Amino acid sequence: MNNELNFKNKIYFIGISMSPSNQNETGIVMLNNELELLRIDKAFELEDIKLNITNFGHAEKTIVCVDLPRNITLLNGKWRIESKFNKTFNVNCKYAPKQDWTNRFCDRGSDLCGKLKKEGFDVFRYNSFFTKNALNIIPPFKSRSPAACKYLQMLIKDKLHILGVPSNMIPLSGLDAIIGAYTAYHMMLGKKGETYNFISEFNSLDVVSAVPQYIYK
Repeated sequence: MNNELNFKNKIYFIGISMSPSNQNETGIVMLNNELELLRIDKAFELEDIKLNITNFGHAEKTIVCVDLPRNITLLNGKWRIESKFNKTFNVNCKYAPKQDWTNRFCDRGSDLCGKLKKEGFDVFRYNSFFTKNALNIIPPFKSRSPAACKYLQMLIKDKLHILGVPSNMIPLSGLDAIIGAYTAYHMMLGKKGETYNFISEFNSLDVVSAVPQYIYK
């Protein structure tokens, strides 16, 4: 993890709320250094996501944060985990599953991150749920419900001070992408521990999170 990063020359900040498969939409959001919402879009295929980013240009002036998509094979809940079929242990790796169902995140988007880095973008990963907890903007409603999305959108506008948030409801993929762009913006503001933090590493890329600035005043 690099503690000597300097992003003062960055102007554009892109958040990508990577979905676990191309059956679900991925949100793409861009903010500028005035926290203005410049664009909000969605895509399904990885190639479309890449074109959406690279066609914009200004790679040397941009930080990209890509969400960690959840592993859809991960079993949640005590009873579902305990009900999973147990098979005899076998050391022959050809019978091993292609993806470990105990992993919390999947690899989707890792190749995209590598391609964007080759294009000249500064690329990091983030965990939207972790960052929303850190910023204390978790809605007190059922996850993914219209009430939760509406409440989160209000907090993004009023608490995070994002400018240009539309009055119509933004899909959750777009809201989570805003969290990524906001995290990228925080990397431009200051040094590690002041406005952002490294929280882990995933496939050789740093996972970062924005932190509330007022705590460090």
